[in-house]
Amino acid sequence: MTSRESEHVIKLLVSRNRSNSLVTLTNGTTHRVLNIVYGRDLGEQFDHISTNVTPPQDGLESDFFYASEVQEIAAEDGAVLFRSTTHQNSN
Repeated sequence: MTSRESEHVIKLLVSRNRSNSLVTLTNGTTHRVLNIVYGRDLGEQFDHISTNVTPPQDGLESDFFYASEVQEIAAEDGAVLFRSTTHQNSN
């Protein structure tokens, strides 16, 4: 994933705060995301994302992954909002 794509992932998920997003990671897992908190650790190239924690959401798991792991973001109706142009997982 490029740095530009990673930044787009963060901006898109922040803009969809309180709207369900289906986030598919490069390992094939899909997470239902309603809100995110993100940050970047010293020395890392990509932001890490914590989901559904501010505020916590009943019935939704809190998850943690890197923006570079995001393969696709879709709206709840299945409309694809983002798809990575690469399949590389770089942290």
